[in-house]
Amino acid sequence: MQGYGRPCDAGFTRPRRSDPGFRAGRHFRGHDALKLLAYSDDFEVVYGTRTVKELIWKGANMGLFLKWGNYWVAKLMEFLFNTTSLTDVGCTMRCLRREALLDMQPHFTIDGSFFGPQMMVLSILMKMKMIQIPVNYTKRVGTSSSPETSGSPCGWACA
Repeated sequence: MQGYGRPCDAGFTRPRRSDPGFRAGRHFRGHDALKLLAYSDDFEVVYGTRTVKELIWKGANMGLFLKWGNYWVAKLMEFLFNTTSLTDVGCTMRCLRREALLDMQPHFTIDGSFFGPQMMVLSILMKMKMIQIPVNYTKRVGTSSSPETSGSPCGWACA
């Protein structure tokens, strides 16, 4: 069985335009895409964060340990790399410029659930201009075939 990162990497080859690539799972609100796009003119990479209490909906898979685990790993990453404020390493809602993707893509080595954090580390190490913004996190629509793809397979498309 393939991990979360493999469908993401495969989806990266599909965008046809130079507009920002956008990715979201089946537990996000569509209008949050506009939030990410609003920052895409000023930032090469825009990451979502699911850790804002007011935006975590009833039934969302965001228990105490998942929320605070993501938060502390994000803060550790922020501290170790002296980077922008981070609060979530596992949010799969993200938007990036095609040029940023093309710079990172040769360095992707993980096809499992750690693919998302690897992308974050790469964008930090490559000194890409990035930001993380809060997004709505709702109860998942549908089911996941494995725990590793519970973030849903990547559905990259050009905005």
